[in-house]
Amino acid sequence: MPICPICHQEFIQLKSVGRKRKYCSKLCHYKARLKPKEQYKPCLQCGKLTNWEKFCSSQCSRLWWKVHQETRKQYSHICSICGIDYLSEQRISKFCSLVCSTRHKRIQADNKGRKTNNRLQIVANDWHYQDWRQKVYERDKYTCQYCGDNSGGNLNAHHLKNFHDYPQLRFVISNGITLCKTCHINEHIKFGYRKYERAKEKTFSDTSTQWQPLKVA
Repeated sequence: MPICPICHQEFIQLKSVGRKRKYCSKLCHYKARLKPKEQYKPCLQCGKLTNWEKFCSSQCSRLWWKVHQETRKQYSHICSICGIDYLSEQRISKFCSLVCSTRHKRIQADNKGRKTNNRLQIVANDWHYQDWRQKVYERDKYTCQYCGDNSGGNLNAHHLKNFHDYPQLRFVISNGITLCKTCHINEHIKFGYRKYERAKEKTFSDTSTQWQPLKVA
């Protein structure tokens, strides 16, 4: 049986432990890490001898750094919102204050909202989109061109060319196809959204906006 070098007592080495233990308990392990009292250093804040490098506790550390802020190493940065020069203890920093950080988050949220609401506003307010969708449905006889589903309220008008990148083709009837909700979702899962037409070019030899609808009896 192994013997603990601190308390000089025998202890059982468990097989379930991956590595061999050197000490019998955590207390002996902690005592082994302690330096001899001759090597103790005084705390910078209270002057008490301590085993640690500078301070005896976290409280002394906070109190000392509050008074000696100028001894900390600081880095120069430029705020990405207001553009002023400021010093920070962090190597990488973008904002000079919490106000600028909050303003940046609001700008991002507004930009994201404009991008996502752009299509929703066109769909809700523009009669051209409503007319285009109706004509696509009528051309395809209100039937999904993939699975043949013709149940009411389950159809979507899908753009073959990207809605965002091809604004001139948004209301071209040949650029639309009738799909059910399931096929519409699967289509975007397979080919994506912004790069949809590029993936389609690998599938169809004709890269134009012409589409041959499914012939339904």
